[in-house]
Amino acid sequence: MSASEQDQLELPQVVNLSNAQIEQVNAELVRASQSGIGKVHSEEVDVTQSVLGAATTIRLSGRRMVIGAVQAEHADLNSALVGGVRS
Repeated sequence: MSASEQDQLELPQVVNLSNAQIEQVNAELVRASQSGIGKVHSEEVDVTQSVLGAATTIRLSGRRMVIGAVQAEHADLNSALVGGVRS
């Protein structure tokens, strides 16, 4: 089994973060509250009062957040500052 196949098998389904500072998160669903995240790669991201450097996702939901760059098919944002968007 190659390293990339092993990484795909070990991808967590859900990651919940609260008051956390983390460089990178890879999971099917990421939930964050009052956290700082450098990069997020996930099918779905739900954040509240958080800062994201960059996110690649299918669906992004955010309230009171700041994000540097996002690539998403769907984004539902409320009180958000966004540096750049690619869909």
